[in-house]
Amino acid sequence: METLAIEQAKQLALQGSGWAIDIFLGVLLILRDRQYGECLKAQIGLATQMATALEHSSVTNAAVATSLDSCTEVFERLNDYVGELSDNVEANAKAVNERVTDNGKFLDDIRKGIGEVQRDMPRRGGA
Repeated sequence: METLAIEQAKQLALQGSGWAIDIFLGVLLILRDRQYGECLKAQIGLATQMATALEHSSVTNAAVATSLDSCTEVFERLNDYVGELSDNVEANAKAVNERVTDNGKFLDDIRKGIGEVQRDMPRRGGA
C-alpha cells in the first residue's frame, strides 16, 4: 500500500497540479496507509486473543465435563454400595429377628420345663 501511495504522489506531481499539494496528498496517503496497517494488526491481535481465550475456555469446559463425569460415576457407585448395604441390613435384621424369636421360644420352653420340674418335685416341710 505504501508503494501505491508513493506512485500516486508521483503521478500527481507529473500532472503539474502543484508539487506542494501533490506531496502533501502523498504524505497523507502514506500516513493513512500506515494507520490502516496498524489498525489491521490490532484487529489481528484482538482476534488472536479471542481465539486463545476461547481455546482456554473450551479446555476448561472439557476438564469440568470430565470431572463431572467422574463425580457422577463415583455417586453411582456409592448409590449401588448403599443399596447393597441396605439389602444386607434387611437380611441381617430378619436373621436377628428369627434368632431372637427362636431364643424366646427356647427360653419359654425352659421356663415351662422348670415349672413342670418344680411341680413334680416334692415340697419340703411336710407336704
